[in-house]
Amino acid sequence: MTSLILLDLSNNQISGCIPPSFANISLKELSVINNSLSGSVPNLTSLVSLKLAYNDLSGHLPPDVCRGGKLQHFTAAYNKFHGPIPKSLRNCSSLVRVRLDRNNLTGDLFDHFGVYLNMRYIDLSYNRLSGMLSPEWGSCSNLSSLRISNNRLNGKVPSEIGQSTRPGALDLSSNHLVGELPKNLCNLISLIELNISSNQLSGELPSEIGKLLKLKRLDVSGNNFSGVIPREIGGCKQLISVDMSNNSFSGSIPYEFGQLVDLQELLDPSQNSFSGHIPSQLGQLTLLQILNLSHNNLPGHIPPSLINMASLSALDVSHNVPDGQLFPRAPMEWFTGYRGLCDVIAGMPDSR
Repeated sequence: MTSLILLDLSNNQISGCIPPSFANISLKELSVINNSLSGSVPNLTSLVSLKLAYNDLSGHLPPDVCRGGKLQHFTAAYNKFHGPIPKSLRNCSSLVRVRLDRNNLTGDLFDHFGVYLNMRYIDLSYNRLSGMLSPEWGSCSNLSSLRISNNRLNGKVPSEIGQSTRPGALDLSSNHLVGELPKNLCNLISLIELNISSNQLSGELPSEIGKLLKLKRLDVSGNNFSGVIPREIGGCKQLISVDMSNNSFSGSIPYEFGQLVDLQELLDPSQNSFSGHIPSQLGQLTLLQILNLSHNNLPGHIPPSLINMASLSALDVSHNVPDGQLFPRAPMEWFTGYRGLCDVIAGMPDSR
């Protein structure tokens, strides 16, 4: 069937290999998603759409997959591909959506991607890609999601990324990125998710973070950030999850956290160097499920206002120095490391 244009065999239980003879067919669209296919993929060319995700395919990705210059959708996630990303993708300006995540791809990321004016979504997470982030990502004007987590990227976050106009998600977590977070990144006013956790970023969070009015999830945990948390964060009123744990933040926990009344999933400033009292305004977070204030230097009483947090399922204020009279029936783990709690909670060892 040399004139076959579209072949969709997705969501079956097909095993074996993709026949090498497929390279001789005039296919424009091939989808074999969610099967049990194995082996390598023929060097398919002239495709508009190639979808290989959720199989056991291995070997290198087809080297000339974009030789025809028309490839728009390329999905090969959740396979066992190894080796470099095909160089034919470098100047493949037609690309719209790319998913190569969850493979064993290697090589210098900087050398394999250029400027894509039509690109909307790209996910290269969970590979072994190295090198630095290219400033050219900032010129991908239609890019709504950029995910390159869990790789071996190094260097700084390019400020040029802040020139993009439509990003909804930026996930650069679990790499080896260093330096300060560029202020220009806060120009991504359409950003909904920002995850830069588990890197080696340092310096202070820019006060411009308050410009991210649509942000719902913020994760900067596991870095070397220091200084105070900018009070402008109170302007990000659509946040539902905030994780700032495992850094070197200091000063007081900003009372502006209490303005984030849509917080539902998590507020975690634990394992930092915060001092001062726990803000009573946190009691306004009536939808919050998890509050972790542990491993800081917070003195004094737990504010009575926290009893208003009706949705709270986990509160961790351990390894601080306040008393726990507000929650006498709470598990001991919530208060481990407190001073003078042995008379408040039955069975709590005296940590003085």
